[in-house]
Amino acid sequence: YFYGGLRKHEAAYDPELSYSGLKGENLIYENGELSYISLPPTKGRKERLIPIINELKKELDAYLKIRGKISPSDYVFIYTGGNTKGQPVRGMRVYREFKRYCKEAGIPTSRTLHGMRHQAVTTWIEKGFHTAEASYMAGHSSQKVTEKYTHLTVKLLKDKMDSI
Repeated sequence: YFYGGLRKHEAAYDPELSYSGLKGENLIYENGELSYISLPPTKGRKERLIPIINELKKELDAYLKIRGKISPSDYVFIYTGGNTKGQPVRGMRVYREFKRYCKEAGIPTSRTLHGMRHQAVTTWIEKGFHTAEASYMAGHSSQKVTEKYTHLTVKLLKDKMDSI
């Protein structure tokens, strides 16, 4: 979620939405390596390609080895054991696991997956992304929406002041 600024339903299955959950067809390979995630139009009504950074690529490759062969219509994230083996991981499960990991890491459990989306946009801006680039990555309908997601940080201000 964080690296790509994904919405919960873009990665996890939600039976109430016409599109939800990554499928094999959303994984784009170049020269045999996982390179992008293709996301269909959502709120911003734009399809987008999310580049996969090396750290995430390693994690996804490790997961896909455990998960096994995936066809274009298969969900990427499935349960690998128990009564629900083979079924797509649902958004509420991701939410519960996120809260559990926050607690284990000593992070306030008031944090949300959507808050991670805001943090991703802020981090992109801190790293030098232009608002248009962050807007594309987040799938926002306009740069105005992206500006609402960007939270001014002391680090961002310090970096700007240091450049004077």
